[in-house]
Amino acid sequence: MKKIWLFFFMLSAGTVFAQDILLKGGMVYVKGKPCLKVSSLSLNSTEFSDLEGNYSVIAKTYSVPDECLPVFYTKVIISGPDTAVAFKAVGTYSKKTIAALLVRSGLADPQTCKFNLKNLKRFRLLFDESEDSQK
Repeated sequence: MKKIWLFFFMLSAGTVFAQDILLKGGMVYVKGKPCLKVSSLSLNSTEFSDLEGNYSVIAKTYSVPDECLPVFYTKVIISGPDTAVAFKAVGTYSKKTIAALLVRSGLADPQTCKFNLKNLKRFRLLFDESEDSQK
């Protein structure tokens, strides 16, 4: 099952970057249109918010000591006026990858530049690969 999800994720990754997602000057541009605000909170955390500031997505990278090498994982926290959700995935993600996953999943709607919480489950499926490995 993991191989099937990995195949679809890699297939979708090619289409995600084909959507012309660009990070420049504290903004995420989708097809040349400013869509999300980006700010670095620290060296290991980044915040994405809609243009009105109603919802924010915070991505943090953590290091957990293992037997010989540290294990890195990324935690995404989505918060807004009526919601607060957190997901965790093994590995590190760049700002552009997180932005691409937000747009690809439909959580950040590229037409309206607002967060669509109806697509929260789809974002989790694309982001959280560690869930299957823990079962």
